[in-house]
Amino acid sequence: MDMEEKFTQNSALRKNTRIVQANSEYRVMTENAVILSVLGLIWLVSGLSGMSKYPEIAILVFFTGLCMLNPITSYTRKSLDIKNSNPLKAMVSCIILGVPAGLILGFFPFYDNINYFFPAFMVLFAFIFALNYFAFKLKMHIALAVMLLSGAIYMGLYYPNNFWMSGLFTASTLLGFALVSKIYGRYKS
Repeated sequence: MDMEEKFTQNSALRKNTRIVQANSEYRVMTENAVILSVLGLIWLVSGLSGMSKYPEIAILVFFTGLCMLNPITSYTRKSLDIKNSNPLKAMVSCIILGVPAGLILGFFPFYDNINYFFPAFMVLFAFIFALNYFAFKLKMHIALAVMLLSGAIYMGLYYPNNFWMSGLFTASTLLGFALVSKIYGRYKS
């Protein structure tokens, strides 16, 4: 085998490697968009239901939605024919495990002032996204964590009596990042 054939094989191998990496990144970004969309819709529905005089309904909707997160994302992935990836499977597991921790950290301490429930959960979700960034180097998640943490501090300080506003802020942030994730994944493929 002469040098020209080796060079041709090496460049073909590099091209195939780049294609596989782009397809893998597209798949991860598409699944990320699905998970963020489902989370955003859960926050949106619970935020809208928190506009009533009974914020307990919003909390019930929120916990019910989070308990159904794994089946909903699994069904959505199967219907869109998206294969499961390790980083996002770990994120869903962290969120599912974070629900009981959030119940202890976000519900019971703020039962007297229920308006801090959503900001407390925003901090918990920021922590989960930051962990996911450090574990799997998904750069978008550190930006999402910073946005959620900033939003939680802002909502807690300046809008402490608007229970629902934190839910809507988080929903719009998650849905916006889902859209960015889908567009970025499409761009990279």
